[in-house]
Amino acid sequence: MRLDFGAWWLVWYDSVSDRIYHQHYEPNTQAFIRRFLRAGMVAFDVGAHHGFYTLLMARCVGPQGLVVAFEPSPKERRKLVWHLWLNRLPWVRVEPYALADREGTMDFFLTKDNSANSLSPPEISPIVGKATVPVTTLDAFCERTGIKRVDLIKLDVEGAELLVLKGAQRILTEMRPIIVMEVSRRTTARFGYSVNDLLAFLEQQGYQIRSVPNEENAIAEPVETRNGSN
Repeated sequence: MRLDFGAWWLVWYDSVSDRIYHQHYEPNTQAFIRRFLRAGMVAFDVGAHHGFYTLLMARCVGPQGLVVAFEPSPKERRKLVWHLWLNRLPWVRVEPYALADREGTMDFFLTKDNSANSLSPPEISPIVGKATVPVTTLDAFCERTGIKRVDLIKLDVEGAELLVLKGAQRILTEMRPIIVMEVSRRTTARFGYSVNDLLAFLEQQGYQIRSVPNEENAIAEPVETRNGSN
């Protein structure tokens, strides 16, 4: 199908594609990303899945910009790469890493509902497999690749959001990206912390948090951006 922002999408028999097909997929989050991202910006799609937001970000930043899509699940990453090939987007970079607060390897649990894949065993969706995946931090990744600018980070990592952010403290301090993230008490509890812990960590880094209406998502903005001094 042709998405309303011009990209082509392969419709699979899963919950994400069903919502995309019926145009019910997080419209308010989409609207924010479209308003914020501009040509030449750099965006990270962490937990890219099949790449819906990767495609949207790529259309927004254009060939002058850069999108880095992180997806550790081999099956989901394969479909992500198909979408990028179909849409001819050479300014998108695909990485196989799971992101956390340390480097190494970790077990990654694959679920029947593939949108619930996680570094921690999920409680609701049945586990159908497990893979050992490479793990890095955002700070280490940017250091290795020479990326000096990050304007927006989208986080959908099924409860590991705090781990990812703890591994990105230099980015948060120096680059001050906008963060769009999924927030769920159910998933954060699997990693031993609460939603309040996550929000408190961001506030300590100088961020202001606001929710996306009618969605389980939140946007964290640097206080400097809100005050107009950035």
